[in-house]
Formats: sequence, C-alpha cells, structure tokens
Amino acid sequence: MARFIETSIFTSSNRTTSPLDDKIFRLDSEGCEAPTGPSAQQLTDTPSGHVAWSPDGTKVAYTKALGSNFEIFVMNADGSGDIRMTEHSGHDAQPSWSPDGQYIAFESDRTGDRSTVDIFYM
Repeated sequence: MARFIETSIFTSSNRTTSPLDDKIFRLDSEGCEAPTGPSAQQLTDTPSGHVAWSPDGTKVAYTKALGSNFEIFVMNADGSGDIRMTEHSGHDAQPSWSPDGQYIAFESDRTGDRSTVDIFYM
C-alpha cells in the first residue's frame, strides 16, 4: 500500500529583473506551482537564497544579503523565528546541515582573500 508523506519545498526566486533580489518561498506538496502561484508562501522580505532544510525538518538555514555582505540565518520551517548565525565582514554563504543536525557548514571568504573561500562550521 502506498503512503503519501506530506512535504514542502523551499526555493528562492525573484519576480524582478535583479538577480540579487531573490526571496525564499515555501511550496507545499499539494498544488505545487511556480513560486508566484497561490500555494507559494513567501518567507523572506530581503534578498535570500541557498536554502538548506534541517535533517529533522523543523528548521531552514539560508543565506541572506545584508547590504553588500552575506550572512547565514536559520528560521523555523514555517518562516518564523529568524536567527542570525554569522556576523562577519566576509561573505558567508551556502549553508549545509550535518546529518545529525548539530552543525551547519558554510563557505566563507572571511580569511581576507576574496578570490578563495574556505569551509567553516558552527
């Protein structure tokens, strides 16, 4: 017997011509449509992207643009409880959860050389 598991998809999209104006949307498995469709729930108001769902499905890590800098944030899966996780002059981006959900790895150029990035975790 097949069993349906309720899921949601997170994506970043923009409805402008600026590639730096992406927002994060949540689309539920029922009636998945383009990020502008009726089932899409916009979760961020500022440029955001690089979405990573936590292993237990309760949190989402993502990159948020703050002016000309990028930082890592975590929010609840429903878009509430936005918490800033990094604060550095280097660009912090591309968060990824450890399999047990205890750590978040991310790339950053915080060592001062903007031509290379290193992997950090928190």
